[in-house]
Amino acid sequence: MTSLEHLDRLKLAAKYQKVKSFVGLKATIEGHVTKYGWLACYRPTDLPLSEKELKRAVQELAKDKQLRSKIAQIRKQQASGIRPSIGKIGLPPHLGKLVKIMQQHSFLRTERREIVNRGFFVLQPLHHEIAKRMGIKFSDLSYGTTWELLRFLKTGQGITLGEIQQRKEQFCVTKINNAITIVSGKTVEHFKKLIPKAQSETAIRGIPVYAGVVTGTVQIVKTRNDIAGFTKGSILVAPTVATWMVSIIDKCSGIITDFGGSLSHTAILSREFKKPCLIGTRNATSVLRNGMTIVLNAHKGTANRL
Repeated sequence: MTSLEHLDRLKLAAKYQKVKSFVGLKATIEGHVTKYGWLACYRPTDLPLSEKELKRAVQELAKDKQLRSKIAQIRKQQASGIRPSIGKIGLPPHLGKLVKIMQQHSFLRTERREIVNRGFFVLQPLHHEIAKRMGIKFSDLSYGTTWELLRFLKTGQGITLGEIQQRKEQFCVTKINNAITIVSGKTVEHFKKLIPKAQSETAIRGIPVYAGVVTGTVQIVKTRNDIAGFTKGSILVAPTVATWMVSIIDKCSGIITDFGGSLSHTAILSREFKKPCLIGTRNATSVLRNGMTIVLNAHKGTANRL
């Protein structure tokens, strides 16, 4: 579904590129948001794709003079599939079967993620009502845990505004004698001292997905508000690549994420867009800073600050 959304978005951008107006595209815009809007719901508090966001993304994509050739290339890849590639490299039949199984598992991995996104979208009216009864903003539900929400529904004991504010500043999750606790405020400093630094401040390591070496400026993207100022050629650094980030993947020169595996959504998109990529670094967003110049080496699985 994510790949289909991206292709439909590119086709929409090609139409806009031709007429330079959304007047005749109103129905198409509405249909796109209705069909794919829920893909943006990676968390319970993530809002679905809006018409305003889609229009902004389409205008950005329409600046690409090679847009129509990219659409044709994607269609060609979808039509050919993986079988011609297997034939070209001369894999024996048993390995060819394994590659096909891997491809199927890759699809299932993405589909599983999309099912979760759809679930978050469907449950949003419930979450809005919980936030309303708890007396907090809908967006602040992300600072609560599942067991805290269940406790509120059962007993009426919610999360205080003071606790939410402390968690916005800093918090950590502890497990002591099998008891899981959320610690916030100044107490977090004590636990920070107990955690050794796994990596230096000048280099990080991750799993290389799409090979390549690029030098660029770090731009960290955690929320949709971070997309507007994304500069072409920058290296995208994020916790993970969400569906709503697709519009800037074509602009970035490389990708680094905290989380993800070889079949993750990030890995799939990096291969599709041919972007050098490191995943599973665990701390890229905390070690790297906006404006840093780094060398991303997706052969060695490292990113070093210059």
